[in-house]
Amino acid sequence: MSDDDGVGHPEPASKSACGSVFAKVAEAKELNLAVFFTIIVAAVVVGLQTNSDWSSSPVLKALTAVAIWIFTLEAILKILACWPRVWRYLLDPWNIFDLTIVVVGLAQFFANAEAGATVVVVRLFRVLRILKMLRQAPQLRIVVESMFTSIPSLLYLLLVMLLLFYIYGVIGVLLFHTNDPRYFSDLGEAFLSLFRVMTADSWSQIMYVNVNGCNGEYSTADQHRCTDSESFGGLAVLYFVSFVLIAGLVLLSLMVAVVTCTMDSIATAISNEQQPEEHDPSEKEGLAREGVGEASDRHKELLQMLRELEDKIEQQTRDIVQLQEDLEQ
Repeated sequence: MSDDDGVGHPEPASKSACGSVFAKVAEAKELNLAVFFTIIVAAVVVGLQTNSDWSSSPVLKALTAVAIWIFTLEAILKILACWPRVWRYLLDPWNIFDLTIVVVGLAQFFANAEAGATVVVVRLFRVLRILKMLRQAPQLRIVVESMFTSIPSLLYLLLVMLLLFYIYGVIGVLLFHTNDPRYFSDLGEAFLSLFRVMTADSWSQIMYVNVNGCNGEYSTADQHRCTDSESFGGLAVLYFVSFVLIAGLVLLSLMVAVVTCTMDSIATAISNEQQPEEHDPSEKEGLAREGVGEASDRHKELLQMLRELEDKIEQQTRDIVQLQEDLEQ
C-alpha cells in the first residue's frame, strides 16, 4: 500500500513529487512488504521482551535495532519524496504517526539503559510499532478510521445517554435510597449502578433488591446497610426494564449504526483511491464520440416516432370529419 492511502486531505504527501525517484522507491511494493514484515517481527519482539528471561536477549535487541532503522529509512524516503516541499509530508496524519514512532524509537536506541524511569517511559512506546500495521492493512485502517470519524456523531448520542442517566439516576435515588443504600445512596452511586445495569452485569440482582426489598437480597457483607427494607414490586421492574431497553438496546444499537455507516463511507473512499486511473484523453474522446453518436441516433428515432404519430392524428381527424358529414346528410 502506498503512502497516499490516507483519508482526510485532498493532496496526499506522496503525490507531491510524482517524478521524484524517492517517491517511486517510497511507493514500491517491495518496500511496503518489507515494512509490513518488519512490523510483525517488531510486534513479536515486543511481546517476547515482556518476559524477564528474554528482556536482555542480544538477539531481540538486535532485531529491535534493525526494526528501528528500517522504520527510519522508510520515513526518510517519504520525506525526500516530498522534496522540496517537505512540509507536505506532515499533511498526512499517518505520516505524523510514523514519524512519532521513529523519533521515540531513536530516542530509545540512543538512550542510556541505566538512565532510570525516563527510559522506561520511552520504552513503553515500543507498543506503538504494532499500530503501524494499521497503515499496511486496509481493513484495519477502515475500522480505526471509522472509530475516530464517528466521534463527532457519537458525541450527540453520548449527550442523550448522559441525560438519560441523569433522569433515571435522580428517579432511582428518590425512590430506592432508603431501601437500597448499596446501589442508590446518592447520584454518583446511582450512575455506577445504572452503568452496570446497561452493560447487563448481573443487573437482575440490583432489580430484585428493589423488587423484594433489601432484606434477604443483600449479601452478608452488605446486610448491615439494610436498615429500612421496602418492596417496590412492579414499579421497580418497570424502572429497570425500561432503562435496559432504552439505554442497553436502543442507544447502543444507534451507536453501532453510526459506526457502521461511517465504516461503509470510509471503505468506499479507500476503494476509490485504490482503483486504477481513468482512461487517457484519447479514450475519453472516443467514449464521448460514442455517446454523442448514440444520442444522435435516439434523437432521430424520436423524430420518426413523432412524424408517424402526427400522420395518425391527421388520418383520425379526416375520419372524424367524414363521419360528421355523413351524419349531417
